[in-house]
Amino acid sequence: MSASFAVEPIGHRQPSPDVVRPVAADVFQPETRMAPPVRLGLCTRALFLIAAAVVAASTAGRAQSSGPAAGVYEIVLRSNAKCLGVAGQSPGDQQPVVQTTCTGSDSQHWAVKPLAGGAYRLVAQDSGKTLDVWDSSIEEGAAISERSPNGSASQDWAIQSSGDGYYYLFAGHSGKALSNYAWSDSDGVQTIQWTPLGQLNQQWQLRPVASSGGDPSTANIVRFLEQATWGPTPELIEHVRNVGFEGYLNEQFSAPMSSYPTLPPVLTTRDTTACPNGSTCQRDNYSMYLLQNKFFTNALYGPDQLRQRVAFALHQIIVVSGVDINLPFWMAPYLQLLDRHAFGSYRDLLYDITLNPAMGNYLDVTGNAALRLDANGNRLAGPPNENYAREVLQLFSIGTFKLNLDGTQQLDASGQPIPTYGQDEVNNFARVFTGWVRATAPGTGMLNYIDPMVPNNAAQTNHDKDAKTLLNGVVLQAGQGQTLVKDTNDAIDNIVTDPSFAPYISKLLIQDLVTSNPTPAYVERVARAFRGDVTGIRGDLKAAVRAILLDAEARGDVKTDAGYGRLRHPLQLITNVLRAFGARSKDLSTESDGVLAGQSVNMGMDLFRPPSVFSYFSPFNGVPGGGGLRGPEFQLLSTSTSLIRANFVNTMLSPNSNTATAGGIAVSNPNTPNGTALNMAPYQALAGNPAALVDTLNVLLLHGTMSTDMRTSVIGAVNAVAAGSPLKRARTAAYLVLTSSQYQVER
Repeated sequence: MSASFAVEPIGHRQPSPDVVRPVAADVFQPETRMAPPVRLGLCTRALFLIAAAVVAASTAGRAQSSGPAAGVYEIVLRSNAKCLGVAGQSPGDQQPVVQTTCTGSDSQHWAVKPLAGGAYRLVAQDSGKTLDVWDSSIEEGAAISERSPNGSASQDWAIQSSGDGYYYLFAGHSGKALSNYAWSDSDGVQTIQWTPLGQLNQQWQLRPVASSGGDPSTANIVRFLEQATWGPTPELIEHVRNVGFEGYLNEQFSAPMSSYPTLPPVLTTRDTTACPNGSTCQRDNYSMYLLQNKFFTNALYGPDQLRQRVAFALHQIIVVSGVDINLPFWMAPYLQLLDRHAFGSYRDLLYDITLNPAMGNYLDVTGNAALRLDANGNRLAGPPNENYAREVLQLFSIGTFKLNLDGTQQLDASGQPIPTYGQDEVNNFARVFTGWVRATAPGTGMLNYIDPMVPNNAAQTNHDKDAKTLLNGVVLQAGQGQTLVKDTNDAIDNIVTDPSFAPYISKLLIQDLVTSNPTPAYVERVARAFRGDVTGIRGDLKAAVRAILLDAEARGDVKTDAGYGRLRHPLQLITNVLRAFGARSKDLSTESDGVLAGQSVNMGMDLFRPPSVFSYFSPFNGVPGGGGLRGPEFQLLSTSTSLIRANFVNTMLSPNSNTATAGGIAVSNPNTPNGTALNMAPYQALAGNPAALVDTLNVLLLHGTMSTDMRTSVIGAVNAVAAGSPLKRARTAAYLVLTSSQYQVER
């Protein structure tokens, strides 16, 4: 395979001779979705208009947008998520253009540039050949190939938006649409031209590939790193410039896990003599101290930045809280599980979470028993607890209302949302999750929170073996063959095959990584990847993360949509600030100790201790006065916490006698052995040129989007500081940028 296409401007062209060779038409048997052949004998512009009219009729009511901007793209078919590519590598003309599984390779990258008159020409970067219709045929089903540029109208393409994130590509000489053959999902299937019908096998996503056809812009890199890491750093910006977005993602997918240590078991009830109040024993074994510190050191220095971001997003969806699971050795296996599954199958994650002892305690799976009565009708066990059954549906997988693939709610005939489940389904799922208990305890007075839960005994007497009706009428049959393990597996499969599963989880992941208000088209593109349209993996987190971060709505230098972006939650604010300014220990001699959780608590976010199963904040929370815009993180923002966020920045930048640092968190043994400070030396060096200092911060912190008024104000404030105080100048500039709304809201 060889295809990476660029588009070049062309002048007046003569049409090539009409030599017809309909390669695919002689064997193509159209399905009922295809209309009868239509022959068009008009000029190129008229054909474009007719094709546009057909498509416009099929997209009535959608907001239309213009054609794509010049750039390098993967061209992805909507009906099956396959990428456009060229079959084989040959210097000869007329190599077939086919659909193949997207691999992220250069062979599937096309660059698109507009031509005069509104058309486009696609040119293969590796061969210099153009996307063409075979021998300029106007026949229905004529094959698409690559060919040396010859000025033919069959090498011109009109590209029109469908209005929901996809495009139609019309051949300039025939007005027919680029389509796949017979709606096939197979690799290597020929692409063809066909009468435009507005169907999914004629709609293509143009997914930007900024790492091809030139380096990605600094602004785009900074935005990418805000989404894919715990914060951009100058060094990481240059690394991504060198390897590109795809290259960085591939590195991250294989980076070693930082994760959390497996802590030694301790007594459930603390021995206050051996482990007294206020001791390091109490701190390390009966609080979240070690895990919270590890989170921050991982975030500041760990190589697996993307895994950490995704794992924390999963923690906010599938919640276990240290408020109830208050021993760190109980909590650590749950956190390890999220890290382990961050790029795997969400289906497997749900199964393992169901058997995780921390979740078993938190939502009452542990010891959950089927209703059993003695001969006199007296209750021996049960009835089943519904907590986990309800939350695994409502919060962890499908939500409360049925969704379209684009995340919008399905409505009934009266315009009301349709519930995804009812009380009967909750009751039956509760019966599924009966019979699990903790594995053998590691010692007297201790509980096993390290190993997965197990059936209560060989006979599984606490498990309900009767028939159960789950989502969409699926029935788990009664009988001895329906074991606890099989019931649980079948129930998880039932959940992840529900149509609402992919859009529900996809939207939550987009909200956490990119923007609180993704468009329906963005949600649909990610949902197709997440549900395994390409990989066959139900709940493919790696595919979803790739789709989220490479989507056109995530990428770009400047975002103008008023609803785009998200408020940096306290943990993100802390880590973004510290990483941007090279945080180390208080004296800069070693790494920070990560004792930073108290800063986040002050801002309303107690790390690993969310107040409820609904997490730290609700994904449905609105922006105050936002006219219906979602702003989940704004739930934590108040007059008080706004001031505390500014005070955190001030703490990190406050005066310090060390000319290389600015304030920070002091050493205080034994709990804060290293402290934390920012390295301001690179910015002190720019203090003699306030404009250069502010522009550097603009690039690093705001991806170059600082408003003109703000830039003028910050430069003025820096100039007001004596030139002989370079650290104060650097501190002043950093403080004004970091506390601004333009920084606090990541756009």
